[in-house]
Amino acid sequence: MDKSSIILYFGIIQWESIKQRPQHLAEGLSENFFVYYINPGMGIKRFISNIKMKNWGNNFFQKQINKNLIVIDPIIYIPFKSDNKFFNKVEGYLLKIFIKFFILYYHCSPTLMWFSHPDQIEILNIKLGKIPLKCYDCMDDYSNYSSRKNFLCEMKEKKMLLNVDLVFASSSSLFEKCVRINPNTFLIENGVEFEHFNKALTINESDLILKKGCNPIIGFYGTIGDWIDLDLLDFLTTRRPEWIFIVIGPVSVDISRFNNLKNIKFLGPIEYNLLPNYLISFDICLILFNTTIFTDSVNPVKLFEYAAVGKPIVTTDIFELRKYSDVCMISKDYQEFLDNIVRGLSEKDHELVNKRIAFARENTWKNRVNLISEYLKREIEQRNF
Repeated sequence: MDKSSIILYFGIIQWESIKQRPQHLAEGLSENFFVYYINPGMGIKRFISNIKMKNWGNNFFQKQINKNLIVIDPIIYIPFKSDNKFFNKVEGYLLKIFIKFFILYYHCSPTLMWFSHPDQIEILNIKLGKIPLKCYDCMDDYSNYSSRKNFLCEMKEKKMLLNVDLVFASSSSLFEKCVRINPNTFLIENGVEFEHFNKALTINESDLILKKGCNPIIGFYGTIGDWIDLDLLDFLTTRRPEWIFIVIGPVSVDISRFNNLKNIKFLGPIEYNLLPNYLISFDICLILFNTTIFTDSVNPVKLFEYAAVGKPIVTTDIFELRKYSDVCMISKDYQEFLDNIVRGLSEKDHELVNKRIAFARENTWKNRVNLISEYLKREIEQRNF
């Protein structure tokens, strides 16, 4: 493959948000393709922010990430969009106009259109000159995101799966769901930027952001949303007031119950570049997901990032993590979760540290992208692009 091959990567998250699978894959794919990462519709606040930051370029809001990766902000805003069919179609129609204008302006012919969410079905069949390869990256069980199943989302995803050329799934259960509908489905789990996190092992103690004291630091990072078991966190913080709990990431739920506790700190979002410096100070790393249909399909990126520094990892009993039980401690109830933290704090076996680091080294984003590139190369050759 040469870099004249073009991917239109339709993101599900803004590029500047917490670095997750979409950003890692887009960056990795830019080694072999020229990638345009299309942000979701920006909204009024982002529109104003882009103007203030002077991100206007070539008649589009755009940002050059590297020589083969450009992030594009389509000027599209649907203020009341949710699961409403009408507004979904309106946004799809506007996005189609944007894509056609974009392609004409840049004189480009995309080799591949990469979709990240069932809602993007509205632009799946856009009529372009040369029909590009179409790929769907199934990252989550979107139809079971909330406690009430979203049948409209399920219907859209089924249509997406039936109409794309190949599918990548991030977890075992998502793979099983997708391959039943589209046999050209491949399991591509999440990964880690190994060197970025592993280098934290060389940070001098004087350079640590979280200074180590006598009390153990129990840490978690990620978005604190509905899928996080706050009752478990409450149980842990009240049972062990001598432990220091550090929670990093944006918060989208009510955490006021922790306001009067002195042994827990919510630090908010931390820049990706600084994250390893915080992580290295954790004595125990936590995965605090509720056990639901939705979380059973999650392949947590943080598992691989935690493992890259060899730290003990304690998790709730979500289905996807059971296959990794040799590198993390799975807890079936709150008491076992607490006991596993105690067990991790008393860990003396350095071989376990090395095992976790070796696991992370094998599961890098680079390895994931290399595998994806092989699948894409085969499809492109078959289609004579």
